[in-house]
Amino acid sequence: MWGFLYTPSTSPLGEFHIPINPLGSGLILASLANIGIWAWGGFNVILMTTALASVPEELIEAGRIDGATALQTAWHIKLPLIRPTIIMSVVLGIIGTLQLFTEPVVLQTLSGAITNNFTPNMFAYNALTAGNYSYAAAAAVTLAFFGFILSFGFLRIARRTVHS
Repeated sequence: MWGFLYTPSTSPLGEFHIPINPLGSGLILASLANIGIWAWGGFNVILMTTALASVPEELIEAGRIDGATALQTAWHIKLPLIRPTIIMSVVLGIIGTLQLFTEPVVLQTLSGAITNNFTPNMFAYNALTAGNYSYAAAAAVTLAFFGFILSFGFLRIARRTVHS
């Protein structure tokens, strides 16, 4: 579906005579980000909706009684209570971004901007299929290491801002 929407000859943008090529080298990252947002945005919306539904109504009512505006209620009551869900969503997003594979592989046939080494997972896969098992293993371990560093780095920053 995304290939159909992004290919200039079949894109709805062509009907409006908008000269944009989402598969070109200047927009391919934005196009992949758009696919990721559409694919995983609903999951994050469900997480946040569930977290907000779990905020005790008594706390919101206490804020209203104390004269808090809707913005103050959101900023000082709801946001701190759903902070763990936000942090989990960001960590899952970091891990998901590092695991990007399917979308670039699918769009690779349509775009010259996506090379065989466009993402770390594509590099590892292509090394594996070429029989370079040591490169594939090194890429996988390096990717896991960077995922660990980025995730725990973010968690450390998030924890530091909570305790400040």
